[in-house]
Amino acid sequence: MKKYLIEDYRQNIYNFFSPTIVFIAAWVGIYFLLTKGIIQFQGLGVIDILIIALATTRLIRLVTFDSMFQWVRDFIGYKKTIVEENGMKMVVLTPVGFGTRRLLTTLIDCVWCIGIWATVAAFLLYVAHPITMIITIILAIATIGTGVQLLISLIANKKELVEFENDKNIAAAHAASHGASSVVATGEKCVHCGR
Repeated sequence: MKKYLIEDYRQNIYNFFSPTIVFIAAWVGIYFLLTKGIIQFQGLGVIDILIIALATTRLIRLVTFDSMFQWVRDFIGYKKTIVEENGMKMVVLTPVGFGTRRLLTTLIDCVWCIGIWATVAAFLLYVAHPITMIITIILAIATIGTGVQLLISLIANKKELVEFENDKNIAAAHAASHGASSVVATGEKCVHCGR
């Protein structure tokens, strides 16, 4: 049996209906813009979908994890109280209660929750206007750049780990050649031969 506090139960219902209404309104708005010719949409190719997917990935990361948006997450998700403790002023962050701010907090803290909205935003940026298409392409390129940087870091870390293991193995072999029962630590000189 699952039990909820009344406030959590109400918030769960709110979390379902509010985004659903916004989602329906957004699609009605998009339909209106398409039928009036304000947004020109002629279909998407594989490259277009790849650009939108990469831009979506960057938007998700930006909203849910990046430090430049931390102040936004704090502003939406917490009530701020300034207290004085031992002569120092401190900010105490208290999670918000029921309502839209809690819904937004849940949304921006959840990668899967923000994903659909980031996809809609990336899609609209891509098809709305050539200038906003450039923004989407920049977000996609940023994702590729981040991926390349992470790959390089992974390779460098793997290389350092292999070098460390090799040094440890050489030290162990050296210690064994002297009949030492303990392994000489990497970077230390051998007590037997000074190497």
